Amino acid sequence: MQRVQPNMTRYLHTAFLLVLTALCIAQAHAQVEHDAFGGLFDELSLHEALDESIARSRALVLYVDPEDSRYRDSALASAESNRLLRFWMRQHAVIIRLGPEHARLAGQIRSEAGRICNRAEMRDPRTQEILAGGKADPMEPVYGLFINGRLFSAIGKCRLVTIVAQPNIHLGYTPALDTRQSWAVFGLDFELDRARAKDPVWSTLHGLRNPPIPREDIARFAGVEDDNANIFDITASEYPGDVLATLRTARLETETGDAIQAAGTYTWIWEKAAAHDPAFGPAVRTLVLSDIARAVQRFDNVSQRFERMQAELGSHLGTESLDDFAEWVRLSMVLGDQVSIIKELDYRLNEPSFGATVPRDVRRALYAIADGHADILEAVSRPASAATKIEKLYQRADAEPSETIRPVLRRLALDSAVAYHAKLLEGGYDDQARSIADIVRRFDGPAGLRALVAGALVVDQPRSWHADLLDQPGSAATRKMKDRLESELRSRAMPDPTPPAPEDEIDLFLIDHAE
Repeated sequence: MQRVQPNMTRYLHTAFLLVLTALCIAQAHAQVEHDAFGGLFDELSLHEALDESIARSRALVLYVDPEDSRYRDSALASAESNRLLRFWMRQHAVIIRLGPEHARLAGQIRSEAGRICNRAEMRDPRTQEILAGGKADPMEPVYGLFINGRLFSAIGKCRLVTIVAQPNIHLGYTPALDTRQSWAVFGLDFELDRARAKDPVWSTLHGLRNPPIPREDIARFAGVEDDNANIFDITASEYPGDVLATLRTARLETETGDAIQAAGTYTWIWEKAAAHDPAFGPAVRTLVLSDIARAVQRFDNVSQRFERMQAELGSHLGTESLDDFAEWVRLSMVLGDQVSIIKELDYRLNEPSFGATVPRDVRRALYAIADGHADILEAVSRPASAATKIEKLYQRADAEPSETIRPVLRRLALDSAVAYHAKLLEGGYDDQARSIADIVRRFDGPAGLRALVAGALVVDQPRSWHADLLDQPGSAATRKMKDRLESELRSRAMPDPTPPAPEDEIDLFLIDHAE
């Protein structure tokens, strides 16, 4: 596994800007070995699949192997590994693979694919050769699309090539389409839209009986005890209910080498601290990542625990919420898995057919999440410009018209403010830190100011002027944070107690045990 390096965040930000450009051309995407979509094909006979598709108002898709048997295994593996294809089938269709007993039906589908391919003139020599024969590419499979039991269309790769070859249509076709059957998703979705337009009754029933795939339950690990981690119970801890004390406990466990307990404590902080005390949410999403990354570097069991958490979220990518995706990005960052972030984002932003199933606003939000997290954790190299940067983030969020993206940008703005405020305090730039506090006061009010103070406590940089940020009457949460701040400041003002001299200790011992 690739380990986190000290300059992890700066590397990620640079890699995000440079590597993403290259990946936009290469069209690489993340492969998820076990995800929420299952296998490609339904375990049904042809008659069962037909009945199922009619009963549920779903498209029936029949997969026809390449005619050239040398390419059957690779084509099948390509289709089964295409996550977007499996996502589309799960949402819209019943799909089975035709066997040798259905050779006649397979021939009809191939004939229809060839007829469709032969409709347009092509300049590509290989495609011209295919079209001249009036058939689909013998090296590629063909998909037959049936609506209400009738063959509606047949999708072969040459049809996609026909579309993208038109001079006024730019769909980002690249040779990478040849290797993973993204053309099948594009073609199937295009034909499904045609079916909706031609048969509005079927389209209405399809929508009613096949709502969008819901977000699936994601397993959590704070209550899981295994060889990698113990269970941390905050109600039974030395400081029940105190997130900051819990973080300090985790740090002490890391320093003393109590790896099993540290893994459990950090798991609780990761999954539950923000809900337990919302003021610490931004700090947990930003500043605490470096603590966990250090524990991941030091202990294999902590690394394995967070790898399991990443894998669980990764298995749901595609049906997850935006918050889930942001959490997966953070998990990948603490594990040093920056390349996966870039690949996953590239797959969502640049896959030619991905726009058919993911709304544009969601795709923009995904970019904001990945880029925002990379920027948040980058070391503050020019503190004088931090306040300007934070204000622009808030202004951008407030000007965003999309209801999907606006809350994402607002949260990223506050997270950035907390991270920069803490970094500035660590560097001794109190004036710039105060400027950020003024901005947060204007945009996020008392809740944002509580988050700033919480971040300062996390990095052990409280200031007396922080009390002025918490002078908001009537808020129990603000009063609680102010009490905690004052307690931290008092502990720093008190001189360390002078330990008794060795001889005094001996005298006390003798007195206590004189009898």
